[in-house]
Amino acid sequence: MREKSCIWCQKNEPTDSVFQLLFKPHPHPSYVCQSCQNIFQPIEPDKACRGCGRSQEGQDYCYDCVRWRRNEKECLANQAIFVYDQAAREWINRYKFEGDCRLSFLVQAALKRSLKPYVKDKTYIICPIPPSKKSLYKRGFDAVAHPLKQINCRYTELLVSLSNGKKQSDKSRQERMLLQGAFALKEEEAHMIDKKVLLIDDVYTTGATLHCAYDLLKDSGFSEVKSLTLFR
Repeated sequence: MREKSCIWCQKNEPTDSVFQLLFKPHPHPSYVCQSCQNIFQPIEPDKACRGCGRSQEGQDYCYDCVRWRRNEKECLANQAIFVYDQAAREWINRYKFEGDCRLSFLVQAALKRSLKPYVKDKTYIICPIPPSKKSLYKRGFDAVAHPLKQINCRYTELLVSLSNGKKQSDKSRQERMLLQGAFALKEEEAHMIDKKVLLIDDVYTTGATLHCAYDLLKDSGFSEVKSLTLFR
């Protein structure tokens, strides 16, 4: 018997015999055991804040989004797929900061389902939030774009990061809320400015990063800007 190791809990489990493997498809190289199939808590869109996608019931906007709407001309509409709980924090740490890109496998199916309406619509440009040059060099892969590649989702890199590469988790809440001028629009994409955009990011925390991208794209002439994040 052969063994396969779960990419999340890293426990080994027996697989089919070599003889059986001759007549069956090989298991996916990013294997997840039965107990780790549903480690993330999904957010129901009809039970979420209309602004940031936070899981809640009984009101249209959460406290944070009420403040955004009070201070901004418009508020970004974000859809979040999973709750940003302890399992999500561990995933972010292992995937982004330890560089285990195999772990994107755990979010790919849900991401593909959430993107389906926008892919089918064909009027949206799917645009991942770009990493800083420092972060990309350190990790060796684009953490936001990687799962899009894995599910064969076409996307356009409209933005360039002007960030210094400091992790969001290392910034104070005030630093994150005051984030400005973090992105620039690629000149070669200027012909698309009358299109609609769906921004993709991993985590919505204060919303400053996404709102910064939103403001730039709206000010540049894009007709509509929404966002989709893995976690909130």
